[in-house]
Amino acid sequence: MIYLKYLISGAIIGVANIIPGVSGGTMAVILNIYDQLIASFSKFRKHWKQSLKLLIPIAIGAAAGIVAFSWLIKFLLEKFPLATTYFFIGLILGSIPMIFRRATSPRFKPLNLIPFVIAVGVMVGLAFVGQDETEAAALIKDFDWMNTILLFFASMVAAAAMILPGVSGSMILMIFGVYPSVLTAISEMNFVVLIPAGIGIVIGLVGGAKLIGLFLKHCPQATFWTILGLIVGSLFTLFKNAGFQFTIEGLVAALLLVFGTLVALAFSSERLKSRITGKYKPKYQRK
Repeated sequence: MIYLKYLISGAIIGVANIIPGVSGGTMAVILNIYDQLIASFSKFRKHWKQSLKLLIPIAIGAAAGIVAFSWLIKFLLEKFPLATTYFFIGLILGSIPMIFRRATSPRFKPLNLIPFVIAVGVMVGLAFVGQDETEAAALIKDFDWMNTILLFFASMVAAAAMILPGVSGSMILMIFGVYPSVLTAISEMNFVVLIPAGIGIVIGLVGGAKLIGLFLKHCPQATFWTILGLIVGSLFTLFKNAGFQFTIEGLVAALLLVFGTLVALAFSSERLKSRITGKYKPKYQRK
């Protein structure tokens, strides 16, 4: 029964990770397996047998959830790009209060605004020098060394970031402009894209869990202010790329933005605050 629980939990985490703005880390917290995941990744070399008993069923469930759900997200982005993007923006907007609470717990330190400002500046800068997401998706369907390196690096960063509750791995892929490429590759089983992305994900999870654990332990506020800066900056990019049209789809998009915001806020409600705010500390942080 415990393995069935891990399979189902993995599927939920996988579906969450493929939706920009929805955090797989938050899902892991809600499902009460976050502590175990962090410990399994960060202490894999020392306790690999015990880690695999947890990681294998979760990985299988996550893969199944991602493959089963990717076609739907791809369909929505192709047929209703404005409405779908604005729903994603709403999900991202709704996740900001939860991350802000983490960044200001137990008390606000003005010095931590420096990484926030830097992160926002980096993201706004990328919005002007980066490629359009549709162009990026068209470029990364065939093999190319630069595209392969980009896929590897973006997937590694996304995998490391999605370990944090409140941070969406898909949102990071959108920031780097490779989300449509990865989504298309999953639905079409394009291994030219999936292999470098998969390698990056594995390295990001294993290496990122230990690194993020250290950052959260020694400088949690600065870490979450940096994450908050990336998210706020990414909203500028998303709005810039999506634009807005005063049409029926535009009205639906606006309504979905509100709906997406409310959905994300529901996941960070007071009922869950003890787990996903500063009051919640994973076992590896407890003394």
